Amino acid sequence: MDQERVNILLIKLIERRITPRECQVLKEWIQTPSNLEYFQEFIKVNHFINSKQKFNSEESFLKLKGQMLKDSYRVKRNLLRYAATILIFISAGLYFVVQNENQNNLQINNNEIIIGSDKATLTLEDGTVVDLTEEQPLSNDKMESNGKKIVYKSNNQEKDALVYNYLTVPRGGQFFVELSDGTKIWMNSDTQIKYPVSFIEGKDRNVELIYGEAYFDVSPSIEHQGAVFKVISEVQKVEVLGTEFNISAYKGDDEIYTTLVEGEVLISRGSKQVVLKPNDQALVKVGETGVFVNQIDTYLATSWKEGVFNFNDMPLDNIMKVLSRWYDVEVVFNKENMKYETFTGVFRKTQNLKDILNSIQTTNNMSYEIENKVINIK
Repeated sequence: MDQERVNILLIKLIERRITPRECQVLKEWIQTPSNLEYFQEFIKVNHFINSKQKFNSEESFLKLKGQMLKDSYRVKRNLLRYAATILIFISAGLYFVVQNENQNNLQINNNEIIIGSDKATLTLEDGTVVDLTEEQPLSNDKMESNGKKIVYKSNNQEKDALVYNYLTVPRGGQFFVELSDGTKIWMNSDTQIKYPVSFIEGKDRNVELIYGEAYFDVSPSIEHQGAVFKVISEVQKVEVLGTEFNISAYKGDDEIYTTLVEGEVLISRGSKQVVLKPNDQALVKVGETGVFVNQIDTYLATSWKEGVFNFNDMPLDNIMKVLSRWYDVEVVFNKENMKYETFTGVFRKTQNLKDILNSIQTTNNMSYEIENKVINIK
């Protein structure tokens, strides 16, 4: 690709006019080290110097999204993910994050901070706890696991007794499970769910989100004699017929978020019931009785499933909770007011923690140090 063509694409990227195809061309071109260096310098010279406005990566993302939303909702989501692939290279303030994908460990003050990975423990019906690892694959007449996911075999029960398993993902982990009815669940760090090994055909399919965050792609009720699927947590119940949604209900958090991507769900809290439509996000506050609903860009709430941190004008306190779970570290704010500083940026979950913290530092009045796996925000 000649230089003139490259410059045109870079200008279109800055001006938020780039197309999906041009995104892919530019992304492939950037893979060459010399091209990557030129890209960084071009952005600095043509935006920071010649523009009085600070570049906003989230605004660019939303602009691209607006250009690309043309087809069905599922296609829209795929395009959003595609648009993010080019913008993952750019964080707020146009700080360009570069690191070696194979450099998975960060050594700071003789402490090893390890990037999160696929890992979980399975508690069987008899109480036996099994570590799910690639080194020890699990296979029996009920399920199979390769250490990155666990898939239950289709075997609907005819009896009334249900047998339950617990799947627990620790801090610094993530995992995928496919239930016996075909429902797919992506589990985020520090999450535990309880579910039947097999469902009873024609009866409600109940799963319990004990704590944490999970994304559900539910097998339609029409394929299971009309049996509805319910996700039960401590303060609410979500009932669906066949849909995709995300629930965030972490221990210690006073707020539970349910985000609907596709279909329709019914949220029940005592006598209160609310129906969600696509793009709706329901907020339930612990200790209160109401269910509050807002429309959002669902990708912001579900991008973690795609291996992406997507922070949209988010307070540092919330950002550090997300990072602490994935990298299994503690965060201490030396100044209370720093918790409320906001940041916008997009990162890969495979990035080193220091790269992300440095990027946040460039656009906020923040400094940090890491000691004994504790991040001190100053």
